Amino acid sequence: MVALRHPLSGTLYEQIDDPPGAVRVVGKDGVEGVFDDNARHLSGERRTADIGMCRWVANGLSTADRAATIAASPKAGLSRESEGQP
Repeated sequence: MVALRHPLSGTLYEQIDDPPGAVRVVGKDGVEGVFDDNARHLSGERRTADIGMCRWVANGLSTADRAATIAASPKAGLSRESEGQP
């Protein structure tokens, strides 16, 4: 199971099995809801979620996987000067 905490809000995003591919989102206030990977509300009191976080968690990407994906992207580490921009 994958769980990530949102870096700004502190909200917990946690992969769950029922329904498959769903994400349980729990705010710092304890209010929770269940969302699909497109951040569509499925159940619970909480009605909003971050779509990017829902996608990462629903697809099983941990923080380490996310960092590795970003580092491996073609533009990672390129400065504006190396792209031909001043």
